[in-house]
Amino acid sequence: MSEERSLADAPAQEPKVEDLIVNTTPDVSVEDHDFAAFLAGARPTRRSAKLYMRADVVGQLEELVQEIEATGGNPADDPKFRELYDTFHSSGRWFTVEKRSGEWETKFRDEVVKRLGIKLDEDGKVASEEDGRAIAFEQTAAQIIVPSNVTADGLRKLYEINQGEVNKLFLAVRLANNEMAETVRVVGPDFSPKPSTSSAGQGS
Repeated sequence: MSEERSLADAPAQEPKVEDLIVNTTPDVSVEDHDFAAFLAGARPTRRSAKLYMRADVVGQLEELVQEIEATGGNPADDPKFRELYDTFHSSGRWFTVEKRSGEWETKFRDEVVKRLGIKLDEDGKVASEEDGRAIAFEQTAAQIIVPSNVTADGLRKLYEINQGEVNKLFLAVRLANNEMAETVRVVGPDFSPKPSTSSAGQGS
């Protein structure tokens, strides 16, 4: 009689799912530390955005690039292009915002609404986009720590000049307040020190 199992034979027992999954979580070595010292060194998250005063030259740069490349030239070799390029980049200034708690945001918003006489609907929301921007200007100005003399009125004027640049600040405030510090790309593995590729025996 053949030793091979026939199709009529009972199938082999299916393996359990838990037998197919292996826990490979590395052991975590938790070290004790002084919480008071940790608390004394703790600082709120800060995010920065670079704003440009001379965004007006961007259009000129785009026109020059098309003209120069159409004739087979290199924009980097063109004096006019370099002048405008330097004008744009030298006009950049860093603005830094500092994280605030959710409780601070709620209290600050309530104070602004009362001070500016902003009316809210039955759900507690602003009735217009203009009122929403007014609150955003006030909060953003309050959270900017560099430079030190930014006001809500100043942000409104800059918004009217170049909305896109002020939108960078709105985004910086939102990220600073809502993101966990370790999720920011610049503190992730992409920027961690890379192991040396030189061999130990290599030398002079």
